Amino acid sequence: MLHILFLILKIIGILILLLLGILVLSLCAVLFIPVKYEIKAETKGDIEQLSFHAKAVWFLNLFKAFVDYREKQFAWQVRLFWKRWNQDSDKKEDDDIEVEQLSEQEEEEKENIFEETSDTTTTSKSEENVSEQQKSKVKKKKQNIFQKFKCTIQKICDKIKQAWNIKEEIVGFLKEDTHQEAYGILKKEFKILLKHLRPRTLKGHLRFGMEDPYNTGRILAVLSALYPFYGEKIQIYPDFENQVLEGDIHVKGRMHLITMVTVFLRIFFNKEIRKTYQDYKTIKSEFMGGN
Repeated sequence: MLHILFLILKIIGILILLLLGILVLSLCAVLFIPVKYEIKAETKGDIEQLSFHAKAVWFLNLFKAFVDYREKQFAWQVRLFWKRWNQDSDKKEDDDIEVEQLSEQEEEEKENIFEETSDTTTTSKSEENVSEQQKSKVKKKKQNIFQKFKCTIQKICDKIKQAWNIKEEIVGFLKEDTHQEAYGILKKEFKILLKHLRPRTLKGHLRFGMEDPYNTGRILAVLSALYPFYGEKIQIYPDFENQVLEGDIHVKGRMHLITMVTVFLRIFFNKEIRKTYQDYKTIKSEFMGGN
C-alpha cells in the first residue's frame, strides 16, 4: 500500500517538475529569444506612390505580424501559433454591422411611411411648429456657444493665475538635486534602450521638396537634428525648387524583451525617480485642482 502511495506521489512530483520546467523554458524563450523586425519603404515622386512594408517575427515564425501598404491598398496580419487576425476579419464584422444597420433603416422607413400616411391632415400645423422650434434652437445654440467661450476664457485665466502662484514651487522642483539626479538616470536608461533598439541594418536615400522653400528648410532642420541616429547611412537631398518626394529606406534589426524589462525595473525601483514622480503628482494636483 505504501509502495503504491509513494509511486503516485513520485508521478505527481515528476509532473509538477515538468510543468515548472515548461514554464521556465517558456519564460526564457519570451525574454531571451529576440524579436526580429524589418521595415521597407519606397516612393517615386510623391506621397501618392508610397509603398510600405513592415514585419516582425519571433521564435521560428510562431509569432509573425506584418503591415503592408501599396497602390493605396492597406493590408495587415497577425499570427500567434495557429490563430490568425487580419483585415478580412474586420470586414466580416463591418458587413454584419452594415446588415444590422440596413435592417434598422428599413424598419425606420416603414415606420416613417406609416406616420406620414396617418398625419397628412396635420402637415400645415406641424410645419409652423417646426419653424418656431428651429428659431428657438438657433437662439439656444448661440447662447450655448457664447457661454462655452466665456467658460473657456475663464478656465485659461484661472490656469495662468495658478501657474503664477506656484512658479516658485516649479522652479524649486526643477533645481532640486533629487530631481536632477532622476533626470540623469532616465536619460541614461533611455540611451541604453535606444542603443538596444538601434537597427543592425539601416540604409537608404531621400530627396524631398515642398511648395514653400521655407517648409523644406524646416524639415531639413528636423532631419539634421536626427543625424546622430542615422549618420551617413541615409543620404538626404533637399530640393528647394520643386515639390517632390522620392527615395527608399531599409531598416532591419532585433530586440530582446529581457533588456526592455530590465530597463523598466531599474526605473521603477529607483528611489530618486519614485520620489520625483510623487513630487510631480503633488505639484500637478495643486496646478490642476486635483484633476
